[in-house]
Amino acid sequence: MVIAMIAKNTKDKILELLEKNRGESISGEDIAKMLGVSRNAVWKAVNSLKKEGYGISSVNNRGYALLPDNDILSAAGILPYLDNDAYVSKVHIYDTLESTNKTAKEMAVSGCDHGTVVIANTQTSGKGRYKRNFYSPPDSGLYLSFVFRAEILHIQNPSLITASVAVAVCRAIEAVSEERPKIKWINDIFIENKKTWGILT
Repeated sequence: MVIAMIAKNTKDKILELLEKNRGESISGEDIAKMLGVSRNAVWKAVNSLKKEGYGISSVNNRGYALLPDNDILSAAGILPYLDNDAYVSKVHIYDTLESTNKTAKEMAVSGCDHGTVVIANTQTSGKGRYKRNFYSPPDSGLYLSFVFRAEILHIQNPSLITASVAVAVCRAIEAVSEERPKIKWINDIFIENKKTWGILT
Protein backbone atom coordinates (compact mmCIF):
# COMPACT_ATOMS: atom_id res chain seq x y z
CA MET A 1 0.00 0.00 0.00
CA VAL A 2 1.44 3.37 -1.01
CA ILE A 3 1.15 5.93 1.79
CA ALA A 4 2.89 8.82 0.09
CA MET A 5 3.27 9.54 -3.59
CA ILE A 6 3.58 12.71 -5.59
CA ALA A 7 -0.01 13.59 -6.59
CA LYS A 8 -1.10 16.17 -4.05
CA ASN A 9 -4.66 15.98 -2.76
CA THR A 10 -5.97 18.13 0.09
CA LYS A 11 -4.53 15.78 2.71
CA ASP A 12 -1.07 15.88 1.10
CA LYS A 13 -1.14 19.67 0.92
CA ILE A 14 -2.18 20.00 4.56
CA LEU A 15 0.56 17.59 5.67
CA GLU A 16 3.11 19.58 3.67
CA LEU A 17 1.90 22.81 5.28
CA LEU A 18 2.03 21.32 8.79
CA GLU A 19 5.51 19.86 8.13
CA LYS A 20 6.83 23.25 7.05
CA ASN A 21 5.46 24.74 10.28
CA ARG A 22 6.14 21.78 12.58
CA GLY A 23 5.27 22.57 16.19
CA GLU A 24 3.38 25.76 15.27
CA SER A 25 -0.40 26.00 15.21
CA ILE A 26 -2.25 27.06 12.06
CA SER A 27 -5.96 27.77 12.22
CA GLY A 28 -8.33 25.67 10.17
CA GLU A 29 -9.65 28.87 8.63
CA ASP A 30 -6.18 29.95 7.49
CA ILE A 31 -5.46 26.48 6.06
CA ALA A 32 -8.76 26.53 4.18
CA LYS A 33 -7.99 29.97 2.69
CA MET A 34 -4.43 29.01 1.72
CA LEU A 35 -5.54 25.84 -0.03
CA GLY A 36 -8.84 27.10 -1.42
CA VAL A 37 -10.92 24.41 0.29
CA SER A 38 -13.69 24.36 2.89
CA ARG A 39 -13.13 24.21 6.66
CA ASN A 40 -14.92 20.87 6.62
CA ALA A 41 -12.45 19.53 4.03
CA VAL A 42 -9.59 20.59 6.31
CA TRP A 43 -11.20 18.90 9.32
CA LYS A 44 -11.73 15.65 7.37
CA ALA A 45 -8.16 15.66 6.04
CA VAL A 46 -6.66 16.28 9.49
CA ASN A 47 -8.75 13.46 11.00
CA SER A 48 -7.60 11.15 8.21
CA LEU A 49 -3.95 12.04 8.96
CA LYS A 50 -4.54 11.36 12.66
CA LYS A 51 -5.96 7.91 11.84
CA GLU A 52 -2.79 7.18 9.87
CA GLY A 53 -0.83 7.88 13.06
CA TYR A 54 0.36 11.45 12.56
CA GLY A 55 0.72 13.33 15.82
CA ILE A 56 -1.41 16.42 15.25
CA SER A 57 -2.71 18.60 18.06
CA SER A 58 -6.08 20.32 17.68
CA VAL A 59 -6.69 23.25 20.01
CA ASN A 60 -9.73 25.52 19.93
CA ASN A 61 -8.94 29.07 18.82
CA ARG A 62 -5.39 28.02 17.86
CA GLY A 63 -5.77 25.41 15.16
CA TYR A 64 -3.71 22.41 14.13
CA ALA A 65 -0.03 21.65 14.71
CA LEU A 66 2.16 18.70 13.76
CA LEU A 67 3.86 17.62 16.96
CA PRO A 68 7.67 18.01 17.00
CA ASP A 69 8.21 14.34 17.84
CA ASN A 70 6.07 13.00 14.97
CA ASP A 71 8.29 10.49 13.16
CA ILE A 72 6.08 9.04 10.42
CA LEU A 73 7.91 9.10 7.11
CA SER A 74 6.30 11.15 4.38
CA ALA A 75 7.39 12.85 1.20
CA ALA A 76 6.12 16.11 2.71
CA GLY A 77 8.46 15.61 5.66
CA ILE A 78 11.50 14.74 3.53
CA LEU A 79 11.35 17.07 0.53
CA PRO A 80 11.75 20.39 2.42
CA TYR A 81 15.22 19.22 3.51
CA LEU A 82 16.41 18.50 -0.03
CA ASP A 83 17.98 21.32 -2.02
CA ASN A 84 17.01 19.92 -5.40
CA ASP A 85 13.44 20.15 -6.70
CA ALA A 86 14.18 17.24 -9.04
CA TYR A 87 13.56 14.87 -6.13
CA VAL A 88 9.86 15.78 -5.93
CA SER A 89 9.02 12.93 -8.34
CA LYS A 90 11.67 10.53 -7.01
CA VAL A 91 10.60 9.87 -3.40
CA HIS A 92 8.34 6.82 -3.03
CA ILE A 93 7.17 5.79 0.45
CA TYR A 94 5.29 2.59 1.28
CA ASP A 95 3.89 1.09 4.45
CA THR A 96 4.89 -2.48 3.56
CA LEU A 97 7.04 -3.95 0.80
CA GLU A 98 8.49 -7.37 0.16
CA SER A 99 11.82 -5.62 -0.34
CA THR A 100 12.81 -2.04 -1.15
CA ASN A 101 15.64 -3.45 -3.28
CA LYS A 102 13.21 -5.54 -5.31
CA THR A 103 10.87 -2.59 -5.89
CA ALA A 104 13.80 -0.29 -6.75
CA LYS A 105 15.13 -2.84 -9.26
CA GLU A 106 11.71 -3.07 -10.88
CA MET A 107 11.57 0.72 -11.13
CA ALA A 108 15.10 0.82 -12.56
CA VAL A 109 14.22 -1.71 -15.26
CA SER A 110 11.14 0.38 -16.06
CA GLY A 111 13.37 3.42 -16.61
CA CYS A 112 13.04 5.44 -13.40
CA ASP A 113 15.37 8.39 -12.88
CA HIS A 114 18.81 8.38 -11.30
CA GLY A 115 18.37 9.18 -7.60
CA THR A 116 14.96 7.53 -7.20
CA VAL A 117 14.49 6.38 -3.61
CA VAL A 118 12.15 3.68 -2.30
CA ILE A 119 11.35 3.72 1.43
CA ALA A 120 9.27 1.27 3.47
CA ASN A 121 8.08 1.12 7.06
CA THR A 122 8.59 -2.65 7.00
CA GLN A 123 9.85 -5.37 4.63
CA THR A 124 8.39 -8.85 4.57
CA SER A 125 11.34 -10.40 2.74
CA GLY A 126 14.32 -8.09 3.08
CA LYS A 127 17.71 -9.48 2.08
CA GLY A 128 21.25 -8.65 3.15
CA ARG A 129 24.58 -9.80 1.73
CA TYR A 130 24.70 -13.32 0.33
CA LYS A 131 20.87 -13.30 0.30
CA ARG A 132 20.71 -13.58 4.07
CA ASN A 133 17.34 -12.65 5.57
CA PHE A 134 17.24 -9.06 6.81
CA TYR A 135 14.80 -8.65 9.70
CA SER A 136 12.74 -5.52 9.01
CA PRO A 137 10.01 -5.05 11.65
CA PRO A 138 7.59 -2.10 11.36
CA ASP A 139 8.08 1.20 13.17
CA SER A 140 11.61 0.34 14.28
CA GLY A 141 13.96 0.98 11.38
CA LEU A 142 14.62 2.88 8.18
CA TYR A 143 14.52 0.62 5.12
CA LEU A 144 15.38 2.28 1.83
CA SER A 145 16.95 1.71 -1.56
CA PHE A 146 18.33 4.21 -4.06
CA VAL A 147 18.56 3.76 -7.81
CA PHE A 148 21.90 5.06 -9.12
CA ARG A 149 22.69 5.10 -12.84
CA ALA A 150 26.31 4.12 -13.48
CA GLU A 151 26.58 6.44 -16.48
CA ILE A 152 25.63 9.40 -14.27
CA LEU A 153 27.44 8.38 -11.10
CA HIS A 154 30.72 7.68 -12.97
CA ILE A 155 31.66 4.97 -10.49
CA GLN A 156 32.06 1.48 -11.87
CA ASN A 157 33.30 -0.25 -8.70
CA PRO A 158 30.36 -1.17 -6.43
CA SER A 159 32.59 -1.25 -3.33
CA LEU A 160 33.33 2.46 -3.82
CA ILE A 161 29.58 3.18 -3.86
CA THR A 162 29.15 1.18 -0.66
CA ALA A 163 32.01 3.04 1.04
CA SER A 164 30.60 6.41 -0.08
CA VAL A 165 27.14 5.56 1.27
CA ALA A 166 28.67 4.39 4.57
CA VAL A 167 30.47 7.72 4.99
CA ALA A 168 27.30 9.65 4.09
CA VAL A 169 25.24 7.70 6.64
CA CYS A 170 27.81 8.32 9.38
CA ARG A 171 27.84 12.04 8.60
CA ALA A 172 24.04 12.14 8.71
CA ILE A 173 23.93 10.38 12.09
CA GLU A 174 26.57 12.75 13.48
CA ALA A 175 24.64 15.76 12.17
CA VAL A 176 21.49 14.92 14.14
CA SER A 177 22.88 13.23 17.25
CA GLU A 178 25.81 13.03 19.66
CA GLU A 179 26.69 9.56 18.37
CA ARG A 180 29.97 8.77 16.62
CA PRO A 181 29.32 5.77 14.36
CA LYS A 182 32.07 3.50 13.08
CA ILE A 183 32.28 1.73 9.72
CA LYS A 184 33.03 -1.98 9.75
CA TRP A 185 34.44 -2.64 6.29
CA ILE A 186 32.71 -2.62 4.04
CA ASN A 187 29.00 -2.42 4.56
CA ASP A 188 28.13 -2.21 8.26
CA ILE A 189 27.83 0.77 10.58
CA PHE A 190 28.18 0.32 14.34
CA ILE A 191 27.33 2.53 17.29
CA GLU A 192 28.71 1.45 20.68
CA ASN A 193 29.62 -1.94 19.22
CA LYS A 194 26.07 -2.58 17.97
CA LYS A 195 25.21 -2.85 14.30
CA THR A 196 22.80 -0.09 13.38
CA TRP A 197 22.96 -0.02 9.59
CA GLY A 198 23.69 -2.41 6.74
CA ILE A 199 24.38 -1.47 3.13
CA LEU A 200 23.80 -3.70 0.12
CA THR A 201 25.00 -2.46 -3.28
